[in-house]
Amino acid sequence: MSAVQSENYVLQSSTHGFSAIWQGSRVTKKAGWIKAASSDGSAKEVSTTQSADKWGGNADPLTDTYNAAMDTVRAWRVDVGPTILKLSFTAAVTLGPGSVNFIPGEPCTQASSGATGEFRGYDYDAVNGAHAVIFPRTGTFDGTHAITGSVSGASFTPTGIDHFVIEHLLWKSTDTVNGISAFQCVSDDNENASRFSVLANSAGCTATVAPGGGGTGNAFPTAGSWMTCGLLPGPTFYQWWGISSNMVHGQFVAANCTPGTGVSADPSFWWSVGDSGAADRMQPYLFMVCDDGEPADLCPFVSYHDCFDAMGTRLSSQTQSFTSGGTVPFTNFGGSGCWRSWRRRGFASGDAFSSLCPLSENDGNSQLLGRNQANPHRIANSYATTPPLLRRPVRLVAQDDTAKMYKGHARWLDLIQSQVAFDVLDSKTRMAINSGTGGSPGTMVCGLFDGSTTTVQ
Repeated sequence: MSAVQSENYVLQSSTHGFSAIWQGSRVTKKAGWIKAASSDGSAKEVSTTQSADKWGGNADPLTDTYNAAMDTVRAWRVDVGPTILKLSFTAAVTLGPGSVNFIPGEPCTQASSGATGEFRGYDYDAVNGAHAVIFPRTGTFDGTHAITGSVSGASFTPTGIDHFVIEHLLWKSTDTVNGISAFQCVSDDNENASRFSVLANSAGCTATVAPGGGGTGNAFPTAGSWMTCGLLPGPTFYQWWGISSNMVHGQFVAANCTPGTGVSADPSFWWSVGDSGAADRMQPYLFMVCDDGEPADLCPFVSYHDCFDAMGTRLSSQTQSFTSGGTVPFTNFGGSGCWRSWRRRGFASGDAFSSLCPLSENDGNSQLLGRNQANPHRIANSYATTPPLLRRPVRLVAQDDTAKMYKGHARWLDLIQSQVAFDVLDSKTRMAINSGTGGSPGTMVCGLFDGSTTTVQ
């Protein structure tokens, strides 16, 4: 399966932010996210039967039709993304020929089971423990047979296996502007009761109360779960897109979330809505894989939601005091607390929510990518008359400098100088999702657009 797109989607109205959320859910579902439970405000269903989806059950989700009956009711859904494997081991890794260690991102294969996957990295300490992180591709890994890197030839023998899963919760209010969204990365083996899809079976979860929304057996889970829009407990619903009017077209892209031979599931997606309140303004909502981060990270994913440039907590996307100590590092696209993830997921200590921020292209107190917009940074060593714009990865770190962490770079995002929102680059396969002009620290561009559509506000 390839990436799935829906460009220039026409919202139900300029005040109908939920129709954009709904269309985004159609795109991620077609890309391979699995519907695990849903509600249309009058009834809930809890199953992995995709045709039972209360938000639309066609075989091709992009042919679903929006149900206007949901406009005035609370409705919700839970979608399940890929599995991440934590493979514990006790004996040190056996290096490959030439003393080569595992290479992050290389294919790997398990003896006996024949399962294949992408080796993400590992951490080993002879006293305190060790685990490797693998994105599975084909077959079923077990917790006992040796796993070997296809390129490095390095190997290790696991002593146990733990399956972590990604889930995405969407819950709309009784209007078309406000809602709640959340993500989680939890162990299906040891934290199963925390899964949104499991909470959907609780007595407290009803046609109008989402999983984790309160009531009997339905508290918001503590393990690996965080809000991106809205406030719990409560619930308090906030604007999906940071605005209540002036919403124009929606742009939606989801990477291939279906694993296969030689291919890992990629749960990355980015949704956005044009805001006609300014000529080049748009409001994005992102979830993305990070690469080149810490090698034993079981949650190499980040979410972004415009939460009013405010430091947030795990249960809120809104303004909070920064009381956890330390100072805030440099930021660029998006304010403090808009980027979120988890720190030391699956470790016995220090396992906690983390608010993130991007590292800036920084030169003292000035932003390199904000300087001399009339002559933007381009590749110097190029034969082209007009060389390509110089690109930088968007690197994300923990915001609290007393609990530092390097999450890595967001896979499908680049930072460039100049350009404005809705510009398309690379033969219409990338789009600018913010405007980096006039001294700002740069423009974010995201990829996998269809290569033919000219996106509009």
